[in-house]
Amino acid sequence: MKNGRSGWEIAGDLTLKGVTVAVAAALFSLVWPAGVIDEDADGSADGALRTIASAPQCDTTRVGMKVREGKPFANYSLQDERGVELMRVTYVRTGDVVVKLGERFPARPGVSAKVDGTCSVSVEHGSVGYRLKIRPNGASGFSVADNPHGVRDGLGIDRDGNLARDPSIAD
Repeated sequence: MKNGRSGWEIAGDLTLKGVTVAVAAALFSLVWPAGVIDEDADGSADGALRTIASAPQCDTTRVGMKVREGKPFANYSLQDERGVELMRVTYVRTGDVVVKLGERFPARPGVSAKVDGTCSVSVEHGSVGYRLKIRPNGASGFSVADNPHGVRDGLGIDRDGNLARDPSIAD
């Protein structure tokens, strides 16, 4: 008899790993020394303020997020020396923020936060997408989708606090 893990166990493990990476990155950014802000900050073509903070260990570039008039959001792309996207930050006019690792990574985790308190963690790996969405005072859950193959399922808690199996629970 073959002992295997269910899809839910595997999906749960992947979600936990994605959340762990996001939390570790957030904590790392809080404890890393910021250094001294360069008073000679330059303004970019899009009007976002950029400053360079220097410390003996590193340089930190600070970017002021701005959405141009008439646009719903702005994308900021962080690239390596070769121009390969490492991370994309989307800043929405409403204050919502989405952060996703870039094309360099085969499994692409992302984190989003809305000003209403809704948070989402997602991982894209090939055609499969994993998503955990937490809503304050609302339905929250986890979904797995392989759209090209027509496979999609979800598990979570509905608005009444009941366990619900629903493919759209994390939409």
